[in-house]
Amino acid sequence: MQKIFIILLLFLFVCIYQSTFGCDPKRLYLQSKRNLKICVNDLRDSNKNLRIKFLDDKIISPLEKVLKSNDRELVSRGYVLLAQACWERAKLTNSLTDLKEIEKALLSAIEVYPENMFAYLGLARYYIEAPSIAGKNLEKAKDMLDKVLGQEPNNILGMYVLAEWYEAKKMYQKAISVYTDIISSDLQGNYVIHYLRGKDYFLCRAFERAIDDFRTYVDFEKSDEKKIWGYYYMGRSYLEIGLKEEACRVLRKGLKCYPDSKRLSSLLKEIEKGR
Repeated sequence: MQKIFIILLLFLFVCIYQSTFGCDPKRLYLQSKRNLKICVNDLRDSNKNLRIKFLDDKIISPLEKVLKSNDRELVSRGYVLLAQACWERAKLTNSLTDLKEIEKALLSAIEVYPENMFAYLGLARYYIEAPSIAGKNLEKAKDMLDKVLGQEPNNILGMYVLAEWYEAKKMYQKAISVYTDIISSDLQGNYVIHYLRGKDYFLCRAFERAIDDFRTYVDFEKSDEKKIWGYYYMGRSYLEIGLKEEACRVLRKGLKCYPDSKRLSSLLKEIEKGR
């Protein structure tokens, strides 16, 4: 009898704990945020269906409870996180429905809590990056950016999205100017910006400056997600100014880091064949 009583007490404790903490909206939000990082970083090479299920079960479904909270700011942040999860899902499914859910979530975030600057920036990026069929609209994107940068002119994330907007308009010199302003700020070693500015220098045919940025990126950036492209565009930049030996040297160095890269190896073979 005493054993049954102890079991019942433990069961009651578990129920109280889950009702008190397990469904706490803020707790669910933070857990969903952590799970999104896991999906993007740790599961990026996993099976597509596994990632979709993880997004649905561990992020999107729990956020439905967050969106029922009485805390307007938390609900707004929940909608932004939902939009990010839908973006990851759309990349896996190529579904127009998933893409439209992004816009819907971000508009809801603004409606619930208009002070949420991340929602405006998220919507701006959506209008820049979405395909036309899903609502790409550079004018709307600029409106969203103006709302943020009008209040916070030095908002780093806002400046970054502004540079993306200039790139979408093929105004590469203006994008370069924005990236230069970002680099002048304290970014604590965010060398990806050098890669992005280097790409724009490359498109403007300012190859020497592009090389400087790509070299800074591959030499100092710790994350290697885009480093392969740094080596590739640095090699192409050297090729454009007639320095074939330097181009080959850079590509060989890149292949030491990425021996399976067909892009680097094919460009190297093309250069060597044309000598």
